[in-house]
Amino acid sequence: MGKIPLDKDVESFVYKCGTKARESMSAGDFDSAEKFYLEAWSALPYPKESHDHAHSISVAVTKFYREIGETEKSLSWLKIAKKAYGNSIAGEASLGFLLATILYEGGRFDQAYEEFDKLFKKYNKRPFQGEKNEYLEFYLNKRVKEGGGDEAS
Repeated sequence: MGKIPLDKDVESFVYKCGTKARESMSAGDFDSAEKFYLEAWSALPYPKESHDHAHSISVAVTKFYREIGETEKSLSWLKIAKKAYGNSIAGEASLGFLLATILYEGGRFDQAYEEFDKLFKKYNKRPFQGEKNEYLEFYLNKRVKEGGGDEAS
């Protein structure tokens, strides 16, 4: 099922909020960044998860909370992102990796390893491409320690 298109004015507002949120993040103004991300989400009509941009906004909010160390808020927003993505294969891999990084950044290393392991077994190193090297290094090092294979896999 396709996403419901946004009214052009709402879409423009969402884009402006996203830009302001990213600029605020870059400037270290996390309170303003949060405000703009949440304003973008609030602009979506109900049912929010069914509209265009719902997946990108919810993922952006999820990553924002991960980056500022708000693990529980990040996990809550990940649930929203999963609803917005629906049952897509791309969403499964992308959101699975996002879950693993939230757990890792939140210091839940055993759980992070389990999530990274699921992805690695299914997709090998592909989900790690373009991401922080420390995620793959963490996974491979722990895998070797647990006897799951050598780093060359």
